[in-house]
Amino acid sequence: MDVRGTRVTIDIFLADQAGYDQTVRSRLTDAGAIANRYHIDPEHVLLFLLPVKISFPRPIIQGSLYDRDVHAGQQYLPLLGLEV
Repeated sequence: MDVRGTRVTIDIFLADQAGYDQTVRSRLTDAGAIANRYHIDPEHVLLFLLPVKISFPRPIIQGSLYDRDVHAGQQYLPLLGLEV
């Protein structure tokens, strides 16, 4: 995978400080757990904790013939199994 291209970025919106604290202590902010869900190298996962953001390389070029999720709106699904 060419990691120089575009990236998928997932924003996590939280209602309060307690939710934020619980989230940053969870596997949802563990680069290894995220990499495992998306089948990528953990070195390519970027985590931003204020606010919580997850970013990783797109597996294919955005808008290409084989891109089935141009706006990456469905890319959160593999994270649903991670307990917060």
